[in-house]
Amino acid sequence: MKGCIRQQQACLLMSNTQTYRATEVASHNSASDCWLIIADKIYDVTTFLADHPGGQKAILPHCGKDATDKFDVLHDRRAIRKCAPEAQVGTLHPADRKNKKVRKVAQSRVLRFLMGYPSLRPGDR
Repeated sequence: MKGCIRQQQACLLMSNTQTYRATEVASHNSASDCWLIIADKIYDVTTFLADHPGGQKAILPHCGKDATDKFDVLHDRRAIRKCAPEAQVGTLHPADRKNKKVRKVAQSRVLRFLMGYPSLRPGDR
């Protein structure tokens, strides 16, 4: 029964999720109003700034921006749900989302380079 209740709560939360354009997120770019985009989800981390283990200085340069790449270098994606579960205020509008395939191709090229593997496809650099 608990699983059903959790699923209903999750569905309710998802149905109430608002969609924002990147330009709207960009206006939330200060210590008193800081939103971040992480994996196409939008988080209001204003109240979390003082509690961040790395300090405010680690987050402030990314307020109002997509911080996915910087976040992923340092954190597991579950970290934000654990440390600031109430922070998600919405999702990024589909028109403003980055092309994930391009990002994955770039990451695979970097990994191949770091592991010492040559490019396997003609034209890859």
